[in-house]
This record gives sequence, C-alpha cells and structure tokens, in this order.
Amino acid sequence: MGGTRLFAAMVDGLAKAHSIHVIAIDRPTSGGSTPVPLAQRVLWTHESLLAVHAALDLPPTFSILSHSNGIIYTLYTMLNLPPHLHVASWALSSPWVPPWISHSIPFGAARYIPAAATSNLGSLINTVFAIAGPIANLGSWSSGVVRGDLASTDHPAKERAAFLVKNDAKPADKQQFGRKYFSQKTQDLGFLFAKAEGFDAMGIEALVCLRKGDGEQWGWGMDGEERDLNGLYRRGFKKLKESMAAGRPTRMRVWYGTSDGMVPTAGRKHLRRVLVDELALVKDEEWIEIKGAAHDDSMGLSCVMDAVFGDVANLASQN
Repeated sequence: MGGTRLFAAMVDGLAKAHSIHVIAIDRPTSGGSTPVPLAQRVLWTHESLLAVHAALDLPPTFSILSHSNGIIYTLYTMLNLPPHLHVASWALSSPWVPPWISHSIPFGAARYIPAAATSNLGSLINTVFAIAGPIANLGSWSSGVVRGDLASTDHPAKERAAFLVKNDAKPADKQQFGRKYFSQKTQDLGFLFAKAEGFDAMGIEALVCLRKGDGEQWGWGMDGEERDLNGLYRRGFKKLKESMAAGRPTRMRVWYGTSDGMVPTAGRKHLRRVLVDELALVKDEEWIEIKGAAHDDSMGLSCVMDAVFGDVANLASQN
C-alpha cells in the first residue's frame, strides 16, 4: 500500500519466482481514476482494498507490503480490518515519519506552504529543494538503485547477461532484482507512466503526509484525545497491539536505508522506539537498516524484496 499498480508490474517476475500473487492498489486519482476528497482518502483506500479482496474472492489470510506513507493507510486498515480477515505479515519499507518528529528541515518547511500550493507536487518539490539543495544531496528518493545503472539497449538478452555479471559482483545489500525480469527500457517506460498518471495524486499525498487541511484525518487517535502530533504513531500502534492481543498476531518487519533523506535519523529512531522498544511489535533483529540506501532504494534491492516475498510464501504455506 502507498504506491501504484505499476509496482506489481515491476515485481511480477520476482513474485512468480516465489509463487505468490501480488495485488497493487493505485493511490486515489492515479491512473485517471475518480478524484477522492482529501478527508476521505485514507478511509476510501481501506474500503477499496476490502472491495478488491471480496471481488477476487481471495483467501481470508494475506500479507501487506507498505512503502513510505503506506504506513498511514496500512495502519488504518489494520485497525479496521473485519474479523474474518487476517494479515499474516506486514512489511514496512521506508515508513514515513512526519517532519515534526523526524526534524526534516525541508519537509518541515513544506508544512508552512499553503495547501493549494502543496497539492501541486512541482511547487512542493521546487520549494523543498530550494531549501535543501539538489536531490542528490538531499538523499531523498533514490540513489540510483531503483532506476538501475545500465543503459537501455535493443538487445534484452545481452542486457540481462551484462546485468547479472555486474549485479553478482556487488555486495549482497546492493544487489538488485529488476533486470533479471525486465529490460531497462521497460522500466523506463513504467516510470514515464507513473509520472504521467500519478503526479497529481502524489501532490495530494503530500497533504496527507504533512497533515495539511483535510489531510489531517489519518483516522485514529483523535476522538476525545489530546491533539498531540508526536503521539500519533504511538497511539495508533498501541491500539494495534491491543487488537492483536485479542486475536491472531501479525509478523512485522521494517526496512530503512541509512541515507533516507525523507526520514532522517531522528524519525527512524522515534519509530524504532515505538515499534521495537515500547510495544515490541517488531523484533530487534527484524528492524533492518541498509547502509547507504535512500528512501526508495528498498523497493529495488534483492535483500529486501526476496525477504519480503519469501516471508509471504512461507506464511501462506502454513495457512
């Protein structure tokens, strides 16, 4: 959760290798879909997941992979899951932590941009990078792992062979899986589609992440409670632990890159304190930080995605 259907296309080969079925639900308004009121974005995404699950007649037990602000959507779903459904595992890739906790200077400044401008992703990015400097220095989205580091060619077989040689020579935590299953040209085309279809949706996502305007409605922890923004995750995950105690547990694992500029060290330490130290929802050894990786790199690294899909396959075989 927290991405687009194009993610499923990019991991299709890896999913087949692990004999699992991946379903990716677009962000609201992505792909030309009907716009969703900002205040209903989290709720309607949850209802979309349940509708897709029912329409496809899927098994009652399944796993969830969330990336970045997918933590917001997934936590809401976990807290409102119908009793006949069970999430066996939740893999959190680079989970978003808001800037008033992470102390991200550029994204903290972005909170003070008028909501109308923030919803325009171009305006948001220009403002953020005017404060923070070039994207390469910010270390935000990707160091290049997701994009790939081979030039596109018209000879897929040769390109794949060259990729395998180069990839195998890398350290285990730097190896990618993408070129094993699709060409660089295919991935480049996918990113063009994602950019063309998803920019407006990504701008609106910024409002949700920064809790601007109606985007402050994350769906938990506000009814009759103090509006303590620093306690948002603590309250939400405490409720999740209480619900797990009354039912079946969910295995949770977290992956971050140490060069994640969107979630600086303070943000990662905060979430680790909540999930590992205070609530014990994540085991110490299952909080994993990858040296040198940036925010989106986790989605392209074999050490992450092979582990995620392997867990899904193993848990599915037990149910």
